[in-house]
Amino acid sequence: MNNISILLAVSAVSFSAFASTTYDAQLRAFGKGVSYLNSGKYKEAEKTLSSIRSPRFYSHEYLFFYRAESVRLQKDVGRKKLSKAADDYLRSLSLTKSKVFKHRLRVQRIKVLRRLARIDIDSGRYYAAMRWINNLDVEGFKDNELLTLYVYSLLKTQQVTAARQLLRRYPKLATKKKIRNLLSKKDRSLAKVEEQYPPWDLGNRTGVHLAWNKSFKKSCRLTGVTKFIQTFEKQPFPAKVKKSAEYFVDCVKKDKSDKVWSEVSNSFEQIPPKVLYHMIDPLWDLNFFEKALKISDYLLDNYPGLQEFSRLYYPSGRISQDLQRYDDAEAYFSKYLSQDPEGSYFETVQFNRALALLRVDRSRGIVKFKDYLKSYPDGRHATGARYIVYRAEDPLGKVKIRDEIQHYYPLSFYSLLINKLENRPIFKEQDFKGKAHPVFKDESLLDLGGHEYITLRKARELEQVNLKMWSGEELKRIAFDKKRPVLMLYLGSWYDRLDVRGQSINYFTRLATSSPKIRRFLDIKKIIPRFYFSELKRKLRSYRLNYKIDPYLVLSLVRQESAFDPKALSSAKAKGLMQLMPKTAENVAKKIGFKDKIDLYDPGTNMLLGTALITRLISQYEGKVYLALAAYNAGPKAVDRWVKARGHLQPVSFVEAIPYKETRFYVLTIMRNYLIYKSIYENQSLQRVEVPWTLKKS
Repeated sequence: MNNISILLAVSAVSFSAFASTTYDAQLRAFGKGVSYLNSGKYKEAEKTLSSIRSPRFYSHEYLFFYRAESVRLQKDVGRKKLSKAADDYLRSLSLTKSKVFKHRLRVQRIKVLRRLARIDIDSGRYYAAMRWINNLDVEGFKDNELLTLYVYSLLKTQQVTAARQLLRRYPKLATKKKIRNLLSKKDRSLAKVEEQYPPWDLGNRTGVHLAWNKSFKKSCRLTGVTKFIQTFEKQPFPAKVKKSAEYFVDCVKKDKSDKVWSEVSNSFEQIPPKVLYHMIDPLWDLNFFEKALKISDYLLDNYPGLQEFSRLYYPSGRISQDLQRYDDAEAYFSKYLSQDPEGSYFETVQFNRALALLRVDRSRGIVKFKDYLKSYPDGRHATGARYIVYRAEDPLGKVKIRDEIQHYYPLSFYSLLINKLENRPIFKEQDFKGKAHPVFKDESLLDLGGHEYITLRKARELEQVNLKMWSGEELKRIAFDKKRPVLMLYLGSWYDRLDVRGQSINYFTRLATSSPKIRRFLDIKKIIPRFYFSELKRKLRSYRLNYKIDPYLVLSLVRQESAFDPKALSSAKAKGLMQLMPKTAENVAKKIGFKDKIDLYDPGTNMLLGTALITRLISQYEGKVYLALAAYNAGPKAVDRWVKARGHLQPVSFVEAIPYKETRFYVLTIMRNYLIYKSIYENQSLQRVEVPWTLKKS
């Protein structure tokens, strides 16, 4: 028995050593194959990656992907190999959970299937070509070239009915020369696409047409408005309520004599209440305060029972604030709070009621701010409310609020502002020292679940083979959880090591707020880094701008816009560090005489053009930086409206009154970034650093 036990133990050790050796060897081969691929040696990459059979490492979906890529990137490759590559993409798709990686797989697979379909069509195998294309999911059918090949194959195999169905769905395909030559004269008419309904028809597709024509919409003549109003009595209510409201608002906007508004305001009874309801916000946005308030009051007086209209007390209160009628504003807000206690605006209304009361009766306003803080201690306006209460409190009350803000919101703008007023250090002595946490020596402290363990193993393997981007994507599968601060600190440090700046900055910033015990392990220079500083200074010396702007203010903006990711691309196609639109960048380049090639992914170019843009906005708003920053985020038109309504307010009050939550947070965060930059990197005391609300011309 003893001999058998010894033999089994030796066998287990030998197998373990063999498995470990195999794992390491396979991972090295994977890394070598990826290296070949990156250097353009596609055949060597294919050979190396194909030699890995039955992979023992966790990230084998990436092996299949790169093996398929090594085949796809070769120019002279046969149908058989391309077919295997398509299968590898499919295997990888079935294994991966990463959305970004899935998208890349689908895109590359479509390219391979397109080549296979072309090869089969060129050799006359039309049914085989259609089989490749039939393998695609719905997303694949958005590829115009594949659809063209598919319809061409259908027509070549005499499947005219199926081809017609696709051509009706995608009529532009009928204009393709390759397909057009195969179509009969009758089928060619599919290429002539006509709109079934005119663009000015506000009715639905079942045939509800309104009795007014295109000329009225264009000119907004009084007869057009009159006829439009009359149709509401004669015909069923139109499906597109918001479109009807937009028509009225557009007419009111264009008519400077107010004849249109007179006609509309005298016909409230004839216009459906929902159309009137949807006119209020656009009129308010255009600074037609009295008009918006009149409609709101009409609806509140005549339709008191409708729950949907009870939310109108909120815009009525905000409009009254803009008109500086603070008593009326407080009355509207109070009615909202009493009639709609579960409304989506409840928190914001409570804050704005306190603001309105502050203008009328300071002591009552402070009481309402305290009530707001009891209800919403972590609300969206909580730090602003605490700051207002702090300014009104006695010395003991000030100490309590200061300690509260510093404990829960050490990185907030208001926390720094209070420290500045009291001549205190920027942070508590023990915070943000960047001490080493024990978890980096003992990973058992992470307390990982099964899914998390596998995710971290995959990320580590991908990092070892220098696939840092995919390593970062795998880590994103573990969502931020403030209840597990040690794991979040570990992930934030990993992102920092991978140079995934947006994620690392985000994790460290959120940890600073949510986990006071973790703060001493955080490094403030990782939260507010100083990337590209010397390059920015060098670029700014080359061009003379209207305002001498501090490079740290530009970095504060960059940190908020892109978190220092030079390849950042927004959904609106804004690019680079300062998130510039290509056309905007071209216009700015012309004005400053920038003659080099405009590459918005180049950090130096992007920062120079972005700085020129923000400087131009500062000049437009006469040196008021907070207005320029708001315009950079929300657009000059919105800021012009806010200035017209609230331009009399002090900078902090103006920013707190910005109706867009994102823009309000944006401006305050950039100001906070600036204060930290000047204090940390220039070793200035917080008291010597001025908040850059305004700038003087250079």
